[in-house]
Amino acid sequence: MNLINFYWTILFNIVHFGFSGLLRWKVVFVGRMRGSLWKGNINASALNGSRVIVGKRYTKGIESSSYTYWNVKGDVLFRGEARIPFGSIIEVTEGAHLIMGEGFRGSHGSKIIVHERIELGSNVLLAWNAKILDTDFHRLSSVDGLKSMSKPILIGNKCWIGINAVITKGTRLGDHVFVGPNVSIGGMKIPSYTIIKNKVVEIRHNSHLIG
Repeated sequence: MNLINFYWTILFNIVHFGFSGLLRWKVVFVGRMRGSLWKGNINASALNGSRVIVGKRYTKGIESSSYTYWNVKGDVLFRGEARIPFGSIIEVTEGAHLIMGEGFRGSHGSKIIVHERIELGSNVLLAWNAKILDTDFHRLSSVDGLKSMSKPILIGNKCWIGINAVITKGTRLGDHVFVGPNVSIGGMKIPSYTIIKNKVVEIRHNSHLIG
């Protein structure tokens, strides 16, 4: 059942948008939430009458998680309306930046974890359990010394990230890129109009490929 979480919604909008947040909710939370609503810097000035919906159920009978996780201590910029559904995880650490384009659509179990910077273009779709994370969570040593634990990620417009796919640090996707189910890519620069399936990159120069 999709019931508005009034506690999270009212306090979040007041904390981040002042008392004008009482007049019109820019971000609406639905259902059971965990994390922190007090921290971080939220910029939703581009919404222009639309809303960001967090925690709503869009499917029935397949969800395993009982809550949606919002833990933002850094900066989040919404460039338009977005849907972050039930069972998702959004985590932005202190000093990190998440830029979410207009028309973002997540799915149950999708995760976005930001330690440095992740930028999503417009109309990006994340399928069930798809993950985007710009960090290894620890530094790696090599003959050249310690390597950075995080690198920015850039996802272009109208990209589709398939079921259980994983996008890791340093990845740059052009527009209209399809990342197939169970594919994991990191540190790659993928041109526009590309299909990635079974860990094989297939270049398709076709403007009607996606969207």
